[in-house]
Amino acid sequence: RAAPALRVAVRVSVHASAAAMAAARLGHLLLRLAAWCALLGGQDERRQVSGIPVMRKVETEDPLNPRCEIVDDPFDDLKDVKIYGLVYYGRRSYADILNAYLERNLRINGGVLDGVIFAMVKWTVEDLNYLVSLKQRNPESYVIPW
Repeated sequence: RAAPALRVAVRVSVHASAAAMAAARLGHLLLRLAAWCALLGGQDERRQVSGIPVMRKVETEDPLNPRCEIVDDPFDDLKDVKIYGLVYYGRRSYADILNAYLERNLRINGGVLDGVIFAMVKWTVEDLNYLVSLKQRNPESYVIPW
């Protein structure tokens, strides 16, 4: 009869540790969101973005409990380097998701990419129209080779 009690205890501890992990992940995401909000400011306020908030490991005396902090990295070491991303484009649904990250990482938005080159693979007319609308949003940064 001790087996059911043991089973319940194990199940409760697994759920408790999963909840603790979820809470830790949520806390990490909230910190990232707060850093982005602080970096970007209000919606009406337009300002030049100076860098991207990144997590950096902080040296501590306890190797079992590492600590990270969010710092604003301007990527000064990449100022004189031209960096282009190559995206194989064919499905609008995937490009729709990826585009937010591409625009965030453009140099004009504080990122490290000077531009994005789209290589066309298995596209439809609707996909091409969507890509043209993305290029109109970023005319200097997005390249569609015809």
